[in-house]
Order: sequence, then structure tokens, then C-alpha cells
Amino acid sequence: MVQTLREVLTSSTITDALHQHPATFRFPEGASLKVAALDWRPHTIVKVKQDYTSSFTLEGPMANLLDVLASSLNFSYTLVQPPDGTLGSQHNGTWTGMVGMVINQEADIALGPFVMSEARAAVVDLSMPVVLDYLRLLSVRGKPQVNPWGLFLPFRPLVWAGMAGALLVAWAASVLVMMQPWVSLASRHHMASWRPYRIFFEHIRALLQQDCELRCFWGWERLVFASWLMVTNVLLWSYGGNLTSLLAVRSVPQPLQTLADLLVHPSIIAVFEQDTAYSQLLKNAESGIFVDLALLEEQKRIRYVKTTEFHSVVTDMKKGGDYALIIEELGIRNLMADDVSKTGHCDLYISREKILPSIKSIITYKDSPLLEAFNVRIHKLTTSGLYMHWLKEAMPNFTTCSNLRPSITVQEPIAVSNIWGVFMMLASGLVLSSVIFCLELMTARYYSSDGSRSRTPADSNQKAARHAFANRRAAWNASNNRTTGNAFVNRRAAWGASDNKTKW
Repeated sequence: MVQTLREVLTSSTITDALHQHPATFRFPEGASLKVAALDWRPHTIVKVKQDYTSSFTLEGPMANLLDVLASSLNFSYTLVQPPDGTLGSQHNGTWTGMVGMVINQEADIALGPFVMSEARAAVVDLSMPVVLDYLRLLSVRGKPQVNPWGLFLPFRPLVWAGMAGALLVAWAASVLVMMQPWVSLASRHHMASWRPYRIFFEHIRALLQQDCELRCFWGWERLVFASWLMVTNVLLWSYGGNLTSLLAVRSVPQPLQTLADLLVHPSIIAVFEQDTAYSQLLKNAESGIFVDLALLEEQKRIRYVKTTEFHSVVTDMKKGGDYALIIEELGIRNLMADDVSKTGHCDLYISREKILPSIKSIITYKDSPLLEAFNVRIHKLTTSGLYMHWLKEAMPNFTTCSNLRPSITVQEPIAVSNIWGVFMMLASGLVLSSVIFCLELMTARYYSSDGSRSRTPADSNQKAARHAFANRRAAWNASNNRTTGNAFVNRRAAWGASDNKTKW
């Protein structure tokens, strides 16, 4: 019968060989180890045997790592699960889960992998790093939505600002050029009825591709207005093409991208794995965002679950539950891969923010002679990329939902819901113009009634005097023109007679 590990390690020959040749050491007569493990995908997958016993088998990358160590060191193993189904954390000085099993000599090693922390390093031995992982958020993507104000999206704000600035510059240049003293008489006669605000609206008409009533007589006038026409044509062509493309785009809400987004949300419940280094950190946090996150527990917005309950949490989220699962990235990738394999489409998304990079390893009891032999072999496996290869094999469709865009493209007829923002603008313009029209009517009536009330006989006399003055000026101009015309005719006749005498 094969001896247990602790029985084998009572031999000084074995322990000396482990210390002197850890890279090549093998148990001469084998050894039997107790290995603690639980279902923690994608690293470990527990397969319970259908024999009505508590026995089970193990699959996944960590199972492959365990088989490599067993084959290289020549040991056999027996799998055990923690009673509480957790990795292990400290409660009132007592460790639970697989960490507690190793401390209490109920297991020789525990697979995990475990986040390397100071608290764990004080009670167990941590091996060489197996994998690097990050804490991230998993949530459900929203339904495709139409942006009713998409008519403003073809141009960025800076382009809109530049277009407004170009309009003002073109209008100011037109006003300055047309009001100069060297402008022709015909142009002055045409411009006499034009005011700056009318010129401004002519530029607006050009921008909206309407007919133009403004006439330009000189080359520089035409050049100024033609430059504005060229700018408006280029802008409108670009606007029309971009707007056509954007009407086929639907935005898919992905609101939770950081922990701060989760904190400001009024109702979403944060779901953590039970009894891990992260849950321990959350309870012992004294500063930073984790303090604010821990306060959510007072609002009953934190929930702790076991690894075997992750899929049920995802199912609840897809049914409309306000949950956000906060676990390691590899675990999230595995859940997303399982979901897309079942449904054929990506309903989940992963947050953009990466939180708390963590190094993970397997653990053994304190001062274990096997630690160095484990480290040599784990280092070779990880540096060769073999463990990451096993991870990818354990997660089919691993990259299918990796780079989800916040928008999708559809091909369907344009509905009112796509462009109701345009009708809102039209209604707002009609309401505003009606209000201004009513104000103008009220103002005109007020001034007309005020003028009739304030008119006096003196005003009538002044008006009569102005008319009389105008009539006298017109009569004087007429007589002056006749006198000047007669004198000019007499002089021309006299000049003609003297010229004829000279010729004769």
C-alpha cells in the first residue's frame, strides 16, 4: 500500500533529495496525496460520478497541471472538496474553505488557483505563479436603441462650431464689401433696400439650398458669396452621406464600464464570489473606491455567491435582474463563452476597466518540502505557454464576444421612431414663431393706438408745414430745371449758328 505524503516525508533521505535535486526528484516508491479542489471554471471542472457516492473526477487546466506534477514526481492523489464550497477566507481568526483544509492537514495541496495575498502567505505556502488575472465586471447588454437626435451626429461639435463661424465671417465680409463707397451706382440702388439682417438670411438660404435674391455686381462680391456657396455644398454633401449611414446604426447600451459606474447606479446589485481574497479585501478596506463599494452592503446592494451559482446569476441577469457579477476576467470569459455557445449571440459584455491585477498559484501546507519541486515544474509549464493553451481549449468560443461594439448596423425601413427628433425641432420652431408673431401683433397695436392718442393740433400743424415745404422745394427744383434747360438750349443754338457761319 502506498504511504501518505506525510509518512513518506518522515524519511530524511527523501527530504534531502527534495532539497538537493528538486528539478529531477521522484518518489522512489510513490506517495499518496490529498488534493483539495472545487468546481471553478475555467480552471477546474468537477464531474460527479453517478454511483451515489461523494467521489468525483476533475477536468480542466488545473487537472492537467496536477496530472503533470503527479507523473513527474511519481505520486497518486485523492480528490476532496471543501464542505462550504469556497476557496477560503479568514473569519474571526479561523480559515474556511480549501485554505482551512490545508492548514488543518485535511489536504496536502489545494489547486485553486488562489490569489497570492499577505494573509494567505502567513498560513500556507504559495507556489510559483500559475496565471495572472484581473477583476472585472460582467453585465447584460441592453436592447438596440435608436438615437432620435442622430441628425446632429454626422458632424462633431468642432465642425458645427466651424460652420457657424464660417457663416458669420461670410456674412460680415458681404456686408462690408457691399457697403463700401466705391460700389457702383446700380449696386447701391439694389442694396438700398437690403439690411444686414437680410444679407444674413440670404446666407442661411444658401446653406439650406434655397433660391437666392441677392444680386452681386462686382467680382469681389461674387467671389465672397461663391466661397460661401462652395463651403455649404461640401458640408451638405458630407452631412447627407453621413446621416444616411447613421440612420442604419443602433446603439446598444453598455453602461457599467467601471466600478464608479456601479456606485452611481441607483439599483444594481454587486455580486461577488463568497470567501475569497477579494471579499476579504472588501471587508477590510480602509481607503479608496473599495470603501465606497463596501458601503453598498448597508443598502443591501451586495450579494455573495459560490462558484457553482455563477450560471444562475447570469440567468437572472438575462431575465431582467439588476445584477453585476464582479469576478476574475478568466471566469467572465468562460461564462460568456458558455452563453454564446448556447444561444448563438452575445448577450453579455465585460467592463472596460481592469481592477486589482492578481497573481494566482496553488497552495500547500506551511514549510512543505514539495514546494520547490512544484515551483520548478510550474515555471516550465507557464513559461512555455502550456497553461494558457489549456485555458483556451477549455473555453470554446473564447474570443467570439471579446470585442463587442456599443453599436450595430441594421437594414430596415426608416420609422418615425428613428427621426422623431426632426419633428420635435419642427414643432418647437412653429411654437416659437407663433409666439414671436403674437408679440409683434401686440407691439404694433400698442404703438398704433399710442400714436393716435398722443396726436395733437401742434402735430397736425407740423405735418402740414412739412408738406408745404416739400411742395415749395419740388416747385423750385422744377423751375430751376426749366431755367437751366432753356439757357442750355439757347447756348447750343448760338454755338451752332456761329459754327455754320464759319464753315460757310
